[in-house]
Amino acid sequence: MKRIALVIGINRYPLLKETPTDEPRNLTTAARDAEAIARLLELYGAFEVRRLPAWEDTSQFDLTGLVKQSELEAAITQLFQPQSNRIPDTALLFFAGNGLWRKHEDNSTEGFLATSDSNPRKNLWGVSLRWLRQILQNSPVRQQIIWLDSSFSGELFNFTDTETSDRPLDRCFITACQKAEIAYARDGRGLLTRAIALALDPTKQGDYTTNNTLKSAIAQAFAQEKLQHPICDISGTILLTATRREDIERLDFSEHPLEILWRHSRDWFADNEPEEVLMTHNANLVSKYFFGNPPDLEKAKGYKEAVETALGVTFPATWWEKENFIEILHECLKSLCGDFFHGCNEAGDRHISVGSAYLIALMVHQKTWGNIEPLTKFATATDWEWGKIKKAPKAFLFPYQDQNTSALSAKNLYDLFLHLFEKRGQASSSQIKKAFFDKEGKVLKIQFQWFANQAAEDSNKSLANWSSELAQEDNILIPTQLKNTRYAILRVWRSMLASQDGFMGSGTIGMKKDTLILASLL
Repeated sequence: MKRIALVIGINRYPLLKETPTDEPRNLTTAARDAEAIARLLELYGAFEVRRLPAWEDTSQFDLTGLVKQSELEAAITQLFQPQSNRIPDTALLFFAGNGLWRKHEDNSTEGFLATSDSNPRKNLWGVSLRWLRQILQNSPVRQQIIWLDSSFSGELFNFTDTETSDRPLDRCFITACQKAEIAYARDGRGLLTRAIALALDPTKQGDYTTNNTLKSAIAQAFAQEKLQHPICDISGTILLTATRREDIERLDFSEHPLEILWRHSRDWFADNEPEEVLMTHNANLVSKYFFGNPPDLEKAKGYKEAVETALGVTFPATWWEKENFIEILHECLKSLCGDFFHGCNEAGDRHISVGSAYLIALMVHQKTWGNIEPLTKFATATDWEWGKIKKAPKAFLFPYQDQNTSALSAKNLYDLFLHLFEKRGQASSSQIKKAFFDKEGKVLKIQFQWFANQAAEDSNKSLANWSSELAQEDNILIPTQLKNTRYAILRVWRSMLASQDGFMGSGTIGMKKDTLILASLL
C-alpha cells in the first residue's frame, strides 16, 4: 500500500502586486494551514507527506520559502504521473496559497494556483487548473484527492463532460470556493482548512473519516457561511484517516468485485440486436457449444472460463452438464452485467433480479470462505430442478433504476451479503446451512445457523431488536461508510426505495429468524 501526499503552503509572493509600488500579496496563514493538514495525514492517514516549501533535509515548512511554477508543476506531475513503476494507491494534493483568475479574449475563464514567481503584469500566472485537470485525467492513480484552499479554485470544475475520464476512480476534489469567489481566512486559519482539519481528526469524528464523511462535514461547516461556497466532487469511497493505523494499512485498494465483473463483461451483451448476446453468442448458440451434435468443446471451454473468471466463482462441474443451467445462467448474467443491468434500455426490463442476486451471493461466499458449497446445496442440478426455477432471471428484485443508482444497489446488496456471511464468534466455517429457490425461482431463501432475533456475541441486542427500535425513530441516519450489518441493511433499504417509475418496487429483502428471503412479487 502506498499513500503519497503533496502538501503546499506558500506565504511569500514577492512579485504579486497590483502595481510595481504596491506591497506584495504575501500571506501569513498558508504554511501554517498546510502544516496542520500534513500532521493529520501523517498521524492518522498513513500518508508519506512531502511539504513545499520545506527546509532542506527536513520535514518542516519553510515559512518564508519560495516555490516557483516549474517546481510545483514538477512535483504535481511526479505525484500523479510518477516515472517509477510504483504508482501510489492514493495520491493527495493540498494547496494553501493565493489563487488567480484570468478572463481570456474569447470570454473563457481560467484559474491558477499562484506560485512565488507569479506576476500577472508579465503574464506569469502560476499553475493552471486546466493543466492540473489534464494531469488528473491522464493519471494512473486510482484514488485521487485534491483540496485547494485558494481563491477562484472552483475553476477546477470549469470543464465539459467530454473532458472527464471514463475510468472508474475514487476521488475527492474539494475547492474552497466557486470559480469567481474569494477564499477567506478567519482567526489565523483558512475557512476550508479549518473544516478539513476538524473532519480529518478521527478521534473527534467516530474513529474514521472518508471522502463522503468529509463532504458532509464541510457542508455542515459552511451551512451558514455567506462569504464563500466550497465545491465537493466525490466518487467512490476513500478512507482518509482512522484512529488505528492498521485499519488503513490493511486496506485492499483493488476494484470492487462487481466493478471487476462489469469491466470483464462490458462487451458481452450487444445493445443493437433483437436477441441480446453474450460474447456474440446467444443462449441458443451457447447451448449448442455444450450440447450440440457435435458439441463445440473449445468454445464451451472458453465460455465457461470467461464466465467463471469474471464472477470469481467455480460452479460445480455437474451444473455445466445440464442444459437448463446454461440457459438460466445466461439470463441471470443478462440481468447482472452489461448496459441492460444499468437500466440503459428504454423498456427497463433488465434491472437486478432474484437470479442475479444469487450470483452475487455466490461471489461473496467465494470471497469470504473460498468456496460456494453451502449455497449450492439447494439442488443436485438435475434437468427437472433447474427447469423448476426458470423465473429466477426475470423475477426483478430492485426497482427500475438509472445507471448509477442500479450499480449502487447491486454493490449495497453485495455488501449486505458480505456482512451476513462474515465469520461470527469462534466459527471456523460458513454459517450458512443451505440455499434454495421457491415459487419457480421468484424467491431465494438462504438459511443460517444463527437467528436474527438472537443477540450478537458482542452486543445484548439482536438485529430484530435494532430494527424495532429503528422503526420508532424520527430521524434515520444512513451512514456512507459500512461498519456492520445494520449499516448494510440500511443501505439496501435505501436502494430498494429508489425507482425510475415511482417509489419502491415489486421486490423485497428481509430476514425471518434464521432465513434470509429475497423475493419478487412480479
